[in-house]
Amino acid sequence: MAAPPLIALDPAPPDAVSRASFSHSGDSVLVSTWAGTLSVYTSSNGLLKAEAPKSSRPLLDATWAGATGDALAAATVDGRVLLTSPKESAFAPWTELGRHDDAARCVVSFGDVLATGSWDSSVRLWDGRTENAEAMKVDVEGKVYAMCRCGEDSVAVATSSRRVRIVDRRKPEKFVHDKTPPTLQYQLRGLSARADGGQYVVGSTGGRVAVEWLDGKEEPFSFKCHRADGLSFPVNTIAHNGKYGSFATGGGDGHVSFWDGAAKKRIAQYPRYPTSVASIGFDGNSDRMVIAVSYTFEEGEKDHPPDEVHIVKVDDAHIATKQDKGKVEEVTRVTQNKPALTET
Repeated sequence: MAAPPLIALDPAPPDAVSRASFSHSGDSVLVSTWAGTLSVYTSSNGLLKAEAPKSSRPLLDATWAGATGDALAAATVDGRVLLTSPKESAFAPWTELGRHDDAARCVVSFGDVLATGSWDSSVRLWDGRTENAEAMKVDVEGKVYAMCRCGEDSVAVATSSRRVRIVDRRKPEKFVHDKTPPTLQYQLRGLSARADGGQYVVGSTGGRVAVEWLDGKEEPFSFKCHRADGLSFPVNTIAHNGKYGSFATGGGDGHVSFWDGAAKKRIAQYPRYPTSVASIGFDGNSDRMVIAVSYTFEEGEKDHPPDEVHIVKVDDAHIATKQDKGKVEEVTRVTQNKPALTET
């Protein structure tokens, strides 16, 4: 399929991208990097709008935060949990909410409350409105490699023990879900859940994805993906869209693919980018996607193309599932001659 129209963010990120995501309103995009930068761009033209103060250490993750969704939160390689808020055309100095005992790998927002996952094997909650910001600590029995919001009050966590655990912040004493995806034999990496918490999708460095239905509507299954030139590439990033029940994956092979989990088929795939896809995310209407094209070192240290972040228009035909009324013909045209995924 032809490449979709795109906007390239300007200036390009100075180093490897750890996260790129739309704001709640969709009018801005944040980009965090291993250089410690966190930049905000205008999504309509891709131009730089504001920058948060540069961190002295790499940012492993970042998210929009706060009651209105216009604050920024970040997780650093030295374990710090940082928060900043808008101040005229810039951002206020970082507030350090607290610190993990090892790298803070992931940060997820529940409005004014943040959840972070760390290589110290804990998930913690932080509330910057209180004097003692750390509100909760849960041992997830493994380094946190990926984490996402799962429904209104829970986070799904992928750990170094190859388990996916779901923690409800209202009842943290017991995991809501605790499972090892049986066919993912390598390190877990990308993780995304449907907004209603009824399904999550987790990827691995071995080029395989597992789909788990928490609502019991379907049996769990897994499939191979992001394979090129006889090699398996890591599934770096996964994102559900809010319009339909489908999801997208980005991998070390440089591809972004769209999947219909219920039909077990690939809907569409964008042309190969010149290097790894490090982060993807839909806007609130699922009309656009932000794609960070940034080498993730799956082939070790080597010369690689410069880091770039693109905003692309998403056609309904790329994300509509077979069950979506009024979209069946479009999906059929896009997916014709594509075999069903191999269930394992």
